[in-house]
Parts: sequence; structure tokens; C-alpha cells
Amino acid sequence: MSGANTAPEREASPEPVPGLFTLVLHTHLPWLAHHGRWPVGEEWLYQSWSAAYLPLVRVLRTLAAEDRRHLVTLGITPVVAAQLDDPYCLQGMNHWLANWQLRALEAASIRTSSGGSPASEPKALRQFGSREHAEAERELTEFDTLWRHGASPVVRELLDNEVIELLGGPLAHPFQPLLNPRLREFALREGLADAGARFAHSPTGIWAPECAYAPGMEADYAAAGVGHFMVDGPSLRGDTSLGRP
Repeated sequence: MSGANTAPEREASPEPVPGLFTLVLHTHLPWLAHHGRWPVGEEWLYQSWSAAYLPLVRVLRTLAAEDRRHLVTLGITPVVAAQLDDPYCLQGMNHWLANWQLRALEAASIRTSSGGSPASEPKALRQFGSREHAEAERELTEFDTLWRHGASPVVRELLDNEVIELLGGPLAHPFQPLLNPRLREFALREGLADAGARFAHSPTGIWAPECAYAPGMEADYAAAGVGHFMVDGPSLRGDTSLGRP
């Protein structure tokens, strides 16, 4: 009996799985309210607000209006969130923006030369002042319109529309591996509760302070309802000795 040999059928190759990419933007500042102005006091908060938070929200709201969703993961620590909602800080930011506008208007009115580089010439300073005045005016208008009740309503709207994912964190942004386990559990629980109260969304992910990690912390995170967290790679692999002197 003879017959043709039949080769076994090859299984169809599965479709290639695309790579996964997550853009994570994280912000943290210490508590700066009532701790001086310059160089590392409240000025630090207001500069960050103007140069980072206001422009970022502007871009996210623009993309949301185009029906874009799931754009970035945004980490906001409880310390920053509290300052962006604090009435004292809100008033201070309003004054800071108004002062920026006045200083820009002064620069736009310069008529006499102060000597030095070409950038110090009256025409160059007037052009610079005009640009700064326009930017300050835009930010002051945005702040008075969108931020007058703090950051919580702004962030909540982005979360409601699924524009961003929120990363939370422990209440005072402590270095967790050095904490007593009970204190560590308290800090994380209250930090997540704070985010839930402010934004009406409880984060399921966190940015671990300093990206610090110790074995077993992932179990504590899971018990608190945290499903994913940012951590430093060498800490996770146990090769932190490479960074020691």
C-alpha cells in the first residue's frame, strides 16, 4: 500500500502583540506654604504651577475636547494636591501671576538703554515684555476661570472623562522602607483616602516615594487595593550596592 506523505499542518502564527507604552508624569514638592518665598519657598510652588501644571492641564483639556482618552498617567502626591487646593496658596498664586503681568508690562514700556548685551537693548526688552505679558495674561485668565476652587475640580473632570489615570501615594510622601509596618499602612491608607476625597476617584496605582522598595511591600500594596506601582529597578533586583560609594 502506498500513498503520499502528508506534512503536518502548521498552526497559523499568532498576531504579533504590540508593545505597551505608558507616559507617566509625576510631580512632588515639599510643603512650601508659609515657609519663605525665595529661593526654595513659595516661589518654587508658584513657578511649578505656572510652568508645569497650568500648561499641562491646558494641553490635556484641548486633547479631551478632541475626544482623546487614556492619554497619560499622572502622579500627584497628597502634599502637592493639598497645596493646590489650599486657599492661602490659591491667593498667593493669583498674586504671583498678577505680579508677573505687572513686571512684564514694565519691561514692555522700557525706553532707555541699560547698556550691556543686545538682549538688554530697549527694543529687545520691549519685545520680551510683550511676550511675557501675553503669557501672564493668558495664565491669569485660565487660573481665575478654571482654578479658583483649586486643582481638585480640574483633575476630577479629567478623571471623569478618562483622559488621565491617577497615581496616588502615601499621605506625607515618606520613605516607606524605613517606616514601621503599621505606620506605613496608615500613611498609604490615608493617602489613598485623601485622593478619593479630593478627586472622587481612588487611585489603584501609586508612585512609591523615592521609588523605594523593600521585599514584601507589594503585599501591603495589594491589601490596600493598589494593583501597580512605580519602583526603582535596581531596588527591585536587589543590586542597589552598585550605587553605593
